[in-house]
Amino acid sequence: HFSQLPALEILRLYKENFRPSPWLQSPKAMMATHIICAETDEEAQDLALSSDLSFSLFVQTGKSVPLPTVAEAKAYPYTSEDWKQIRASSMPKFVGSPETIVKKLRPYVSSGVIDEL
Repeated sequence: HFSQLPALEILRLYKENFRPSPWLQSPKAMMATHIICAETDEEAQDLALSSDLSFSLFVQTGKSVPLPTVAEAKAYPYTSEDWKQIRASSMPKFVGSPETIVKKLRPYVSSGVIDEL
């Protein structure tokens, strides 16, 4: 799941409009997603900063950079424009403690739309 578009809606549309073929008789849907998990939600948010900064620098420069450390990401002088760009264009991700991640993924798992996560 790498689009800002709602994954479950897209997969529902796919399944509703699926037409059998000689290669596939029924629709199948697998979703992969970006998860950043730590013991606490706060720790996971800190770890996510590295990913956010890396993505922001990639968008700004067009070049991949080594993943910044959490300390580097926390110390980076983000502007309000940086945060707007990060929120608007970074890939969707689930961030939090194991309990939080399970809670956030539950609607996807129980939707009946996804065959594999």
